[in-house]
Parts: sequence; C-alpha cells; structure tokens
Amino acid sequence: MRNPQIFGVGILGRSQAVTARRWINVYGDIQQETDRAGDSPDRPKLTLWGCPEKQSYGYLGSNPCRGIRVVFPYAYAVVGQRLKRIDLGGAVTDLGALLTTNGIVYLDDNGNQLLIVDSIAAYNYQIFGTSAATGQAQGTLAQITAAGFLGASTCCTLNNFGIVSVPGTNPLAAQVWQISNVGDFTGWSGIQFNLKSLASDPLVRVIAFKAGGWLALMGTLTTELWSDTGAAPFPFTYLAGAALPYGLAAVASAVVFGERGILCLAQSEGGQVKPAILTGQGFAIDDTVAPPDFVATINNKFAYPTVSDAVGTQYEVDGHRIYRLSFPTAGKTWEWDSKTGRWSERFSYGYVYDRGLFAVKFGSDTLMTDILDGNLYKLGQTGNLLDPSVMANNLYQDQRVVNGTTVTNYPLIRKVVSAHLFDSDAAMVASELQFDFQQGVGRTLPPGDDPTVMLEISRDKGATFGTALKAKLGKAGGYLARTRFLRLGIARDNVVALTMADAAPFCLTGEKVVPRKGA
Repeated sequence: MRNPQIFGVGILGRSQAVTARRWINVYGDIQQETDRAGDSPDRPKLTLWGCPEKQSYGYLGSNPCRGIRVVFPYAYAVVGQRLKRIDLGGAVTDLGALLTTNGIVYLDDNGNQLLIVDSIAAYNYQIFGTSAATGQAQGTLAQITAAGFLGASTCCTLNNFGIVSVPGTNPLAAQVWQISNVGDFTGWSGIQFNLKSLASDPLVRVIAFKAGGWLALMGTLTTELWSDTGAAPFPFTYLAGAALPYGLAAVASAVVFGERGILCLAQSEGGQVKPAILTGQGFAIDDTVAPPDFVATINNKFAYPTVSDAVGTQYEVDGHRIYRLSFPTAGKTWEWDSKTGRWSERFSYGYVYDRGLFAVKFGSDTLMTDILDGNLYKLGQTGNLLDPSVMANNLYQDQRVVNGTTVTNYPLIRKVVSAHLFDSDAAMVASELQFDFQQGVGRTLPPGDDPTVMLEISRDKGATFGTALKAKLGKAGGYLARTRFLRLGIARDNVVALTMADAAPFCLTGEKVVPRKGA
C-alpha cells in the first residue's frame, strides 16, 4: 500500500483554508504510473528534491549585474557602469564603460560582436576582427553613433541582423524598430526600419526565437510575429494574421525558453497579468503555466503593488527546465518547472526573496548573478546522492562574498507545507507522522553530519503554526534511520510544515500518516 502524498501540487494562493501547500527551495520529480514493463514505480509518484545551492564563482564588484551573456569562451556582464569579461576560471577583466549605472541591460551577439542596449544608448563590443562600417578595433567598446541609427531601448539578433526597438514619445514613433547592416552592429541605415503596425499600443520589446526563425515585436497589450523572408528593400515581413491579444506586463520578463518558445509575464487588454508561452502559432496560456492561484497571487495589488519591474531568466537542473521570475518591488522570487508544470517559491537566508537574478550556461556550470551586488555563483549539482564525488563537491549551503574578500556560507532552507489533513468534521489525532527521506547521507563534517528536520503543526487550517519539533535523518551510512514524530495532538484540520536547514541533501520520497479519530 502506497503512502499518501501530502506535499503534492497546489500553491498557497487566495486562501490557506483552500490550500496551504507550499514548496520553498524544492522542486519535484513525478514518476510515471508504470514503467515500460507495466510495473509500478518503486516509490510514490512524487519525489521532492532540494534546489541546488549557490557556490561562489567570482566577485564582480559592489554593484549588481545588469545583464549577462555568454560568447564562448567568455561570459560578458554589465556591472554598474562597467562591461566585464569573465573567463572559465572566474578571472574578471574590465572592458570599458557605459553611460548609465543602473537598470536592466539587454545583450545579444553574432559571434564576432556583442550588441548592448541600456536605457539611453546602444554599444558594440568588438570581440573579433574589425567592424566593416566604422573600423572599430578588436577588443574595444564603443557607443553606436552611426548617422542612420535611430536609438534603442531593447535589442536582439536574428539571421545576423542586429535588431532594436526605438524609443519614441508619440504613438507612431513608439512603434518603430530598426535593423543593422548584415553582420555589423556598427552600421545602420536610416531607411532600414519598420513599424509594429497591427495595433496602436507601443512597442516595448524585440526578442527573437532563433530556433523557429521568427521575431516577436511585443507591445504593452499586443504582439506581432515577423520573419526574415529576404524581401527588398526591407527583409522582414510579418506573419499572416492579426495582432496577438497579449502584450508584456514586464519588459525584462521575456526569455527564450529552450525549444518551447518565449516565456514571459503577459497582460491582456483586460489588465490581467499572467505567465504565458509565445510560440510561432500564438500565446499558450493554460492552468499549467498560469494556474489560478498563482495568477491571483501576482495580481494582488497589496502584495504585488507593481509587476512591471519583474525580471525573467531560465536554466536547467537535472533535466528540469526552470523559468525564474523575480519581483524586486514585491520582494518575491518564483520558479516554474516545465517538467512538472509547478510553481514554487525561492528565498535566500536572511531575505524574503532569492538573491539570484540572471542565469547562463557557461562551460560545464550554470552561473547566476546576484540582485544586490556583484556576487557571481555557480549552481551546485544535485546528481546521484550515492556518488562520492557529488557528496564531496556539494556544500548544501549558499555562499556569498562578503566585503569583497571573504567567502561566507549561509544555510539553504528547504521547506514544504502539506495539504489539509482531516476526516470530514471529526476531530483527528495525528498519532504518528513518518517521513521517508534518502537517509544516511549526512556529511562527514558539521553542520551536515547529523542532519535535522523540523516539523511544525497548524490546527487552524494553516493560519498559524506551533513550536517546531525536531527529528534526525541519520548520519553518513545510517541508511535505516527513521524520521518519526509521535503524539502530535488533536484537531479537526491539521496542516504540517517540514523544514530542513542543515548542510545535507534533501530528498523526500514519501510520508506515512497514522491518524486516529478523536471526539
């Protein structure tokens, strides 16, 4: 008989009386009901894993990173006012200055050149060779000042063209976008521009889905799709159909999401904000990517007074492609796991949000920047918990450089909150709770040598929780340890919260609830 899955899907949304479930710094693996031979899986359908820790990779200075892009074998980051290059060993080289010191920066490349757009200007960093239009030398950063250049607010590249949205103050000018010379971001013609013209809302973002060969012109309320047909005199033509009825609620939320399309925080003419996936056929908005509780949460004006500053990024962990959405004003970080279709919360120790902002794949590592300063991290590898190399190389703690010199470890807190445990209207005594973890994987040194988990119980439908109880997971090699809590009291509705802060792996495979009816 299978154990119940009390930490299943669902998020704390409009009311904890409806669902109190939360996943914080964890993600899930859902097994198939049967394998190829038709047999049932060994363990329950859902396994919960702790999210990977952030290990210090380098320090870029006291200012936060505003944007990062990899052009192998280097990563390029705008930190404060400076463009910096990071090599695979973490060494940092300063490459020059932009005109601005804060705000999101958009970067893209054609292999030889790096196109950079901040809030007031565009720049070219010449990675290799010299530019054809201006002769800009290799290894130099320069503002784009071509006579035909109309200005830029965001950028992307497609088919060797640099593409920018042009800032404008009147309705017509606010819909202009422009393309560079082929293969040269320093050369621009004053006649190589076009308009987002199928609807009147302003253009706020250009972003290309290169795998599908199309360009998205994203406004505040509508979106148009264009493709490079090679037509003369302007090579791009919009794909047939009307303007798609969603625009961007947050300009920096749009990211290319693997082979799926472009994932973003969208808004409709009705003003509702919700996550959506843009494909070559239009927007996909359903309860998988935009479940009602999550949509209600981010549309709560008290908790989320503004969402326009939300920032999106994406990365992969153990076959899960993750979309991270950071809300700086609201102080919240959410992640959507495309493998399970599940939103979960993230936060760093000492904060109500997670300090990680942008993520990129760099060599064999996934790097993540810091929202508050120039800390640069690599994500730990979750991997096989029985592999000695995995256990030796994972800290199960977050690292940060403090005061520019000292690497300090901080607890990585993983927490799950259960469904409501009740039996009609009868009072229920939770006489025993047993949690099935991967036991015996404590580290050889503290604070993870004898891992502890803490249990809190709510008897008022998840509104408040009592004093934490503690139990052990087992020291290294203690594979038969049992994590049990006994004599837990009586209530008509119980909600339990399980928390682990020790430097040890978190792998929860199931639970055993032993109830007994009371009066």
